[in-house]
Amino acid sequence: MNLSRLMSTILLILALASSSACTGIFPVTLGVQPPVNSTLTGPATEIPVNPTSAASVIPTAETVAATSVPVQPSPASQGPAGLLFSIGMHIEPFGATPSQLVGNDLPGFIRKGDYHKRAFFERHVRDIQKMAEIIERHGGRMTVQAQTPFTQVAIDTGSTVLSDLAASGNEISLHFHEDAHLWKNSEQLPVETWCAVMKEEIALVRQASRVAQVRYWSGGNLYPAVFEAAACAGLDINSDWKNPHTQTTPLKLTGIHPWRPSGGTDGTDLRLFAQYDPQGEVIYLPEGLFEREDFASMHRSRAPDGDQAYFDFLAHSLHDSLAAA
Repeated sequence: MNLSRLMSTILLILALASSSACTGIFPVTLGVQPPVNSTLTGPATEIPVNPTSAASVIPTAETVAATSVPVQPSPASQGPAGLLFSIGMHIEPFGATPSQLVGNDLPGFIRKGDYHKRAFFERHVRDIQKMAEIIERHGGRMTVQAQTPFTQVAIDTGSTVLSDLAASGNEISLHFHEDAHLWKNSEQLPVETWCAVMKEEIALVRQASRVAQVRYWSGGNLYPAVFEAAACAGLDINSDWKNPHTQTTPLKLTGIHPWRPSGGTDGTDLRLFAQYDPQGEVIYLPEGLFEREDFASMHRSRAPDGDQAYFDFLAHSLHDSLAAA
C-alpha cells in the first residue's frame, strides 16, 4: 500500500492534557479513548515548557519566570494529566483550484494527481480505509484532516468515506494548504479573506463528513495572523507546525505542554508563537519530545533506512515523551 501519495506524513503528536484541559482533542490516547469533539478549555496551569529531557519536564522557578506564566495549582478533581498519542492524517489538495474569493481565472493546483479523476480518488479512499482498519484493529482512532477537492469530490460522488470515519470515532478536521486555496502571496491577503476561505473549506468538510463542528486545523504556518483568521472561522485547536520551505520544526515548538500562542509567525520570528497568552483563542498542541529539528521531514519516503528507521525514530520519541510525562 503506497500511502506516500496520499499524505505528506503520518503525524505523531504527543501532548499532556488534564481531564479538563484537552479531553477529546486526540481521538487516540494511552489507556482511555475520549469522546470525539468534546469541549476543551485551557486551565490556568497550561505552561509552554518544552523540555529536552525527562529531568527538565517539571516546571521550576527559573522556567516559570522565563515564560512569564503564573503557576496555579490544579484542583484535585481534575486528576492527573495524561499523555495523548495522536495519529494525524493529512489529505492533500490534489487537483485544487483557488477559491473564487481570490480570483476566477487562476490556474489549478494539480500536484502528482487530481481527485477529480475517479480512479485516483477511489484509490485514495481505499488507502484511507485500509489505514483506518489497521489503526482500529489496535483500538486507535485518527485525526483526519481534509480539504478540497477531496471533500467536494466526496460530496459529488456520494462517497461516505469521511462520514464513516466520523461514525467510527475518528476526529474530522481541516488541513489547509493556503497556496492551493488562496494562491500565491497569500501572506499579503487580509484576515477577512483567510477567514472566509477557511469557512468555505470547513463547510465542505462538515458536509462531506456530517460532523456538527470542526475545531482542529493545520496549515497556514507562515501567515502571522493565522490564529486570528482561524478563530474568526470557528477553529480553536492547532498543531502540526512546520516550515513548509525547509520541512523543519524548531525544537522550541516541540514538547508535551500545550499552550495558547500570543500570535503567529512568518517562519523566522517565533517569539509570539512561543509566548503563552492566557487569553489566547487558540490552543497549540506540540508534537512531543524530539531530538532532531528536522523530524518534520522524516516521513518514510525520505528516511535513509526506509520504513523501519522512521518507526524506530517515532518509537524513541514516544518513549522520551512518556518518560517526561
